Amino acid sequence: MNITKLSVNRPTLVVVVFTVLVFLGFFSYKNLNYELMPSFTSPIFTIATVYPGASPSEVENSVSKKIEDVISTVENVENIRSISQEGVSMVIVELKLSADIDYTLQEAQRKINSIKSLLPESILDPTITKFSINDFPIMNIGATSSMAPTEFYDLVKHRIKPELERLEGVGAVNLSGGNEREIRVNLDAAKLETYNLSALQVLQAIQSSNQDFPTGKIKTNDTQMVIRLSAKFKSIKDIENVIVAYNENNSPVKLKDIAEVLDTEKDPDILTRVD
Repeated sequence: MNITKLSVNRPTLVVVVFTVLVFLGFFSYKNLNYELMPSFTSPIFTIATVYPGASPSEVENSVSKKIEDVISTVENVENIRSISQEGVSMVIVELKLSADIDYTLQEAQRKINSIKSLLPESILDPTITKFSINDFPIMNIGATSSMAPTEFYDLVKHRIKPELERLEGVGAVNLSGGNEREIRVNLDAAKLETYNLSALQVLQAIQSSNQDFPTGKIKTNDTQMVIRLSAKFKSIKDIENVIVAYNENNSPVKLKDIAEVLDTEKDPDILTRVD
């Protein structure tokens, strides 16, 4: 009743009050911040471990279960599940909403470091990744060309991609699809047996012949120069002429004598379509 009486007796005051309220409301509305994709941190992180050549059961028993056991002792863990595939272990850890994910990641890293001696020696270091909605791409760009597929892939990977990554506001550029160049060496089993060679010997010979490293320095009274041995392959013929071994009469056995070297494309594992 007092508000009604005041409104009847002093209408000017009521108009002024409501005018001020409308003005403050409009001013507050204009200063509201909003984002179409707000920053959101999900309480989930993954632990990926590569175990080359191991079967899924071996990955599960030797890697996944041990990581699960040690991560289960971390505070604020809500749920743990793992995926064990050939050569790869993926442990997915879900935390409570109240958990400090950055602190938990540090604690998980310390726990994993403490059991490294219990994991197989041939594994790669486990990688801990925090799931974030901001990591998803905000733009997908398709590219086509009349160039040769491998040349176009090299152009996009080594020329266009670095330029896009330098743009202001660009966090990362991921390349998907394309035909990547591959030098394939097809060994002849019968010729390997004839020359008493193994595939490992051939691999070591190729790796040791494709190097680029410093060999020393040349000093004068005024200058100093670093000498480098550049032995990188520049053509298919360079690879074909790699000396793998020497036979009984001390003549060289070249790679082309026991294998076929092809300049081809990698087998596609991702197919990307445009339009």
